[in-house]
Formats: sequence, structure tokens, C-alpha cells
Amino acid sequence: MFALIAGEKIERVGAISYLVAWLATTLIIASFGDEGQGNWFMLAIDLALLSTFAAIVWKAPRNWPVWACAFQILIVASQVLILSNFDTPIVSYYIIVNMASIGILISIAIGTFMAWQERAAIGRAHDELGGYS
Repeated sequence: MFALIAGEKIERVGAISYLVAWLATTLIIASFGDEGQGNWFMLAIDLALLSTFAAIVWKAPRNWPVWACAFQILIVASQVLILSNFDTPIVSYYIIVNMASIGILISIAIGTFMAWQERAAIGRAHDELGGYS
């Protein structure tokens, strides 16, 4: 909510895409469960979110999307390991996904805070110059 209220367009796009991916993942888990076909749908959603963050990295002058993209790559890599039947405990997958998701949320929050502070500093400089700049 902080990104939607105080963020700029870049932060809003990142937050909305993350919320949409979270909602779609929740619906897929409720419909298919964690096994079988649901994992392929979750991989598609994770890849879509990764491509959204990569597009934001490509166009944004900020550095928080790089961190969000890196955390999303961890999620996609762990999803690929699970789908390839790699012998790994499922608990490690859940830990990676949860920790990387928290990292994405923290990076969006930090990016929003930095954009908010930049906007406030520009507003203060505009007021100090008397509105002539």
C-alpha cells in the first residue's frame, strides 16, 4: 500500500504486478494444489513477474528493480529445480520462496521511500527558490 500511495509510476507498477502475481498464485494453489499441473502455472506466473521486473530494470533510473529482479530469479530457479524432480526437500523450496518474496517487498518499500524522499527534496528546493525554477 505504501508503494501505491507514496510511490511514483515505477514503484506502482512493481507493486501492482507483485500483487497480481501473488493473487494469481494463491488462486492456482487453491485450484490445483502444490503438485502436478499447478506448478507449471506457478512457473508461468513467476516468469511473467520476472519479465515485468526485467522491463522495469531496463527503463527505470532506480536500482531497487535490480534487487527485485534478482530475488525473483531465485524464485524461478527454485521452481525449475522442483519441476525437474531434483532431489531436494520441499522445505528448502518454501524457505527460498518466502525469503525471496520478503526481499522483493523490502526492495519495493526501499525504492518507494527513496522516490518519496526525492520528491520531497525537489519540493523543498522549489519552495526555497521561490517557485522560479
